[in-house]
Amino acid sequence: MISKKGELVKSKCSRMDEWRKNNPDKVKKYRKTWKAKNADRVRSYQEEWREKNPGYNKKWMKKNPDYLKERDGCNPEYSKKARQKQPPVHRVAKLVYHAIRRGEIFKPEICERCKEEKRILAHHEDYNKPFEIIWLCYSCHKIIHYEKRRMEMDKDSLIRFYLKTSLFEKIKYYISKLRGKG
Repeated sequence: MISKKGELVKSKCSRMDEWRKNNPDKVKKYRKTWKAKNADRVRSYQEEWREKNPGYNKKWMKKNPDYLKERDGCNPEYSKKARQKQPPVHRVAKLVYHAIRRGEIFKPEICERCKEEKRILAHHEDYNKPFEIIWLCYSCHKIIHYEKRRMEMDKDSLIRFYLKTSLFEKIKYYISKLRGKG
């Protein structure tokens, strides 16, 4: 059995404990699906706990001031105004993260592009539409951003070509393209 702290607790059935130890991925997957199926139950438990323990987080943060400094390079003095001015990428990522945690969005375990079961990331074509998501694995996400960047670079190089070259050179270039020499 696993405690709330994530530690392995001896249960009455030692074979089950051994199975959990040998199959951490399956245990993690089960927990994830259970949480998704029982999102309302989990949320109500958390709300009850918060009501019973008001101000717990603030007290804990006062006792552990170095926690935020150590975690992800966060700075506790990071002001509310600075957080509000976050670029759209971070704002949208935060919205999606919280929607997944609340159970409003289900994060699949399979990439929409390669159909493989890997670590999945949310990809947005338009950050003004935060819930229009393409779920991709890391490698497919990287490929899509690379292709997008390459297309932008091609546009820039064409613009530079038009600005730098004379009309005669442009005509010569297109004639060579038409003949298949370029």
